[in-house]
Amino acid sequence: MARLKNLGYAKMLTNWAAKVPQRIPIHGRFVRAEPLDIKKHVDELYELHTWPGNWDLFRGLLLWRPPRSREKFEENLQKLVENEASETDLNYVCINRETGRIVAQRSYLQINPKHSTIELGRAFTFLKGPRSRINVEIQWLLINHAFELGYRRIHFMDVVSNSASNKALEDFGNQYEGVHRNMQMKQDEYYDYNKIVEENDMVITTILSSEWPLLRRIVEEWMDDSNVDQNGQPIQQYEDIRNRVFAEANVTFRNTPEIYKTPNTIPERYRYYPLPRLPDKKILDGIYVKLEPLEQWHFDCLYQTIGNPNDVQNFSLSRPKKWQRDFGAWYMKDHDWASKYCYAIIDKNNNHVYGWMRFCDVIVDHGTLGIKAHLNKQYLQSPRIVEAIYMLCRYAFDILKYRRLEWVVNNNNVLAKDFVQRHGFLFESILRQYQIKDGENIDAAVFAITDVDWSKLRPVYEEWLAKVQFSGDGNDIIDVRDQDKYKL
Repeated sequence: MARLKNLGYAKMLTNWAAKVPQRIPIHGRFVRAEPLDIKKHVDELYELHTWPGNWDLFRGLLLWRPPRSREKFEENLQKLVENEASETDLNYVCINRETGRIVAQRSYLQINPKHSTIELGRAFTFLKGPRSRINVEIQWLLINHAFELGYRRIHFMDVVSNSASNKALEDFGNQYEGVHRNMQMKQDEYYDYNKIVEENDMVITTILSSEWPLLRRIVEEWMDDSNVDQNGQPIQQYEDIRNRVFAEANVTFRNTPEIYKTPNTIPERYRYYPLPRLPDKKILDGIYVKLEPLEQWHFDCLYQTIGNPNDVQNFSLSRPKKWQRDFGAWYMKDHDWASKYCYAIIDKNNNHVYGWMRFCDVIVDHGTLGIKAHLNKQYLQSPRIVEAIYMLCRYAFDILKYRRLEWVVNNNNVLAKDFVQRHGFLFESILRQYQIKDGENIDAAVFAITDVDWSKLRPVYEEWLAKVQFSGDGNDIIDVRDQDKYKL
């Protein structure tokens, strides 16, 4: 398998701060986006969601089923509004200014002013027929407002089987970043609730603030009155304007693969799946190493091993920092989950500490979690590190029953990207302008193992661990990419 090229870049960012969107209307020429008001909007929304003529518009949308009752529908809307208290979500209804009727729903999700990133999702459009100035302005209005608030990245997630939406987003000008497998699931109450789930791989597309001026020009040129004939039809098609403007600006466009834009090519997936459970505070015992839940006393050993940033290989997004002597006390006090999700890697023969690993981004409802690690560079090729990764994967998939284990690293960190691939994590995407760390732009490279991958990967690990001589000299380096048994 070819190694990934370094596609990232570093750019110092100072005084960059986005604002949290407020619950105020956003006015366009044809459409007005109003914050969701249950008393004001519930009756019309319930009518739109229960009319069978709209169901084809929603087919393939994640987490959508026709409402069973008005009471249940209102209860779900209430949950959306309650989630806004955390300032990570904000829900809108989009209203045709001429008719006063609701024509769409949209939501800002994963609002993160610190990193200036935001998601535009929960997209319901109650309009049939060809593209119109109304449905284009719906998208334009929310995107433009986010960039005016100072966001650098707007991302969109759609189910791989939702071909119509995936094509519409690409047509608008979204750049394809990748597909995250087993990323979300729907507990389907129409079957056996909490047992039968719909599995979903998600297509990730984005628009960056640096790309928006060009896209805004395309949208505004297409919506301008000069582009409308006497029958109300566009003179120039949107795609023609987009392709011309991109060509003039010498823009390279990253297309979404055709399979995700072609109807009926990816079937819905259902299976029996009880929800996983949270990690326990327990020792994971291997043959040569053990993973102990992190306690404050471990930091004395960790200080010697990875306290100096020059000795550390960091497998996350930020750069290693020099530890202070009281770092352990601060960390355990400030992170009450540390003893449950963090593990010190300890040699069973001599109690040497090699570093630490931890679970992160644990989402039980979707059966997903992430992994991070801080290891001494001297031991990166040690078979004991291989066993530690194997033990954490086995715990996540075989014991806790998760469906996806994700490893996200800085895209500039070539060594980290090669390391996680050697251990079986498959490359999925590069998330552009994902975070800001210490004034530096971070592009994130995303790798993952699914439970299906693990069923093929586990015997490769076990065979390798059974054969390797644990001399610690690092002469035997695992690389599952070279294993015929692990071909996905």
